[in-house]
Amino acid sequence: MLERREIKIGEIPYSGGGTEYKALPLDYPLIGLALRLAGRLDVSAGTTSGTPWSENPMTLIERIRIFGSKQGGAVEIVNLDAASIYKLAHILRGSAGDIAAVADGSVITTDFLAEIFVPLSIPRLIEEAVQGSLLPAYWFDDLQLEIKFRDGILVSDGGLISGGDRTLVLTAYGSGAGVPNVSIVGIQVSNIDTRIHNPVLHKIYKKSLVTEVVESARKEPLNRGGFYRAMMLKAFADTGARVLTDALITNAKLLVSGNSRRDWPWIQLRSNNKMELELESMPTGYGIFDFCPDGSPSTMLDTTRYAQIGTSLELELALAGAADNRVDVITLEAVPPGQW
Repeated sequence: MLERREIKIGEIPYSGGGTEYKALPLDYPLIGLALRLAGRLDVSAGTTSGTPWSENPMTLIERIRIFGSKQGGAVEIVNLDAASIYKLAHILRGSAGDIAAVADGSVITTDFLAEIFVPLSIPRLIEEAVQGSLLPAYWFDDLQLEIKFRDGILVSDGGLISGGDRTLVLTAYGSGAGVPNVSIVGIQVSNIDTRIHNPVLHKIYKKSLVTEVVESARKEPLNRGGFYRAMMLKAFADTGARVLTDALITNAKLLVSGNSRRDWPWIQLRSNNKMELELESMPTGYGIFDFCPDGSPSTMLDTTRYAQIGTSLELELALAGAADNRVDVITLEAVPPGQW
């Protein structure tokens, strides 16, 4: 059995529109980071109420990035918005972290919080495969967590309230003073006697597609060279309150040299995700190609030789299309030794 070690790393105070950093420990392999975003929003004055963002308060964090340096250069491991990371962990781990959202844009005071888990090992693998998927922090000379905040007091692109003319003030959770903050706990494994000599690196990244017109077969090339654990699609309006939608994508395919490897009507894909992943409900706007539904890494999509042998990898979407819509393609990829 792997022995978990859970340590408080520290806190990052909110800075409106700013980017903040926290060094991560290098002593043991990391399973993931548990982040707790907490604060208070006070809405006052004005005459017109705005609309809360659909995935707040996670949307107060525009980007979570984890990167490091080692012999051979810099490595980026995670680069994704907090709302997508929250939903990714929810879908693949089968449960959601606690959340208290801003539900009203009128004159009101709201304490908000979100428990966001950032997976740094491959989720839902069978136990005997977990050790090989942990983030080998000891391989790095430096490992950093970067958090980029939105300016939450703005009603244009602040991440909490969209529109209206009211005054927004952010303070600490349960208080009329201070600022919101992010508390960070590292989840490690401490009873591994020997270090992994050729570790696989688990990476999370995003590709955004603007989808403003009706398209029966929108094709996008995908990265080749690693093992895909999962591929998550997120459909939403890229303006205002960023409302999630299941009306944008009508069909999703994964093509290998033009041949279908996955081919699902969108609504049916979401229903199958709910059943296979044993979720109470599938979050609106999300669907996922899960390459390891039984937890075995042997079923991951292996693209390590695709470029070498001239094999293409593409996502094909049938889109209903509308102005200011977007699809984010979020991938979990295991990168072999020697390629990171």
